Amino acid sequence: MSDPDKEVVVMATNDEIAISIARDVLENEGIKYSLGGAGLRKFGASTFLGATLGPLMGETLIKVPAYLAHQATELLQGLSGTAKLDEDSPPSTSA
Repeated sequence: MSDPDKEVVVMATNDEIAISIARDVLENEGIKYSLGGAGLRKFGASTFLGATLGPLMGETLIKVPAYLAHQATELLQGLSGTAKLDEDSPPSTSA
């Protein structure tokens, strides 16, 4: 039985436009996601994307529940940093 709280990285990029498009696509499809990675920056109580500060700031990760990983990667196909999931193997996870 799989863990319903397990998340899979479906995108890792420092391209803010791709991240913005991916977030819109996932939200429009009702797919819950979370953001993580070094590309996120905190300023006071706000979190924002830091990719405009350059690629050395690190990538932003978009993660979805494991059971939605294939659907999400299909929706995000063609965007910079979208993961390639093998249909025959279980998706990899990132902490």
